[in-house]
Amino acid sequence: MDGPRAGTTNGALGLADRDIVDRIRAGDAELFGRLFDMYWEPLCQVATFSIHDADEAREVVADVFASLWERRTTLTVSSTVAAYLFGATRFRARRAYRDATHRGALLDAHLGEGWEEVSLQGDRIADGDEVASDMDTRLTIEQGLETLPPRYRMAVYLRWQRDLEYDEIAEVLEISREAAKKLVLRAVGMLRERVRGR
Repeated sequence: MDGPRAGTTNGALGLADRDIVDRIRAGDAELFGRLFDMYWEPLCQVATFSIHDADEAREVVADVFASLWERRTTLTVSSTVAAYLFGATRFRARRAYRDATHRGALLDAHLGEGWEEVSLQGDRIADGDEVASDMDTRLTIEQGLETLPPRYRMAVYLRWQRDLEYDEIAEVLEISREAAKKLVLRAVGMLRERVRGR
């Protein structure tokens, strides 16, 4: 496919994905700056799922944006700008992880920051169970998220905190749409069990 899917819009920028790609290709530095500001923190969060080191994660994301700008005239986005950025970050983070592991220089670090607003209410719950949103429940959910395998955690992060659709999550994780949906729903099931058992 030559460009983003027809009709996809980046809600935060208020522009169609095709317009964003066209303007970046044309060298629109102001729009690129807005894109950078909007996605910097979310992409750093995604990078930490693979790298487990905040400084290295920031380096990965800086590389993603630097490469995007340097190669902007040949930029090819097959679905959405968000899926492209998350996918590029995941790819570079995985490569950085492999390199760091090979060198024996990977530092242990924990994941789990930035989940304060996560709840198990709303349309993302498979069977519509209602969960009280008190502090104990939020704490239990945060602790539960820390125990999820990285792939599940990334799927939940992309769905709940970045509002990506299942087909976008599938592209980022390089799996089918159905597999992406199952990852999120299984993660929800694990978290629900943890909340019930607290």
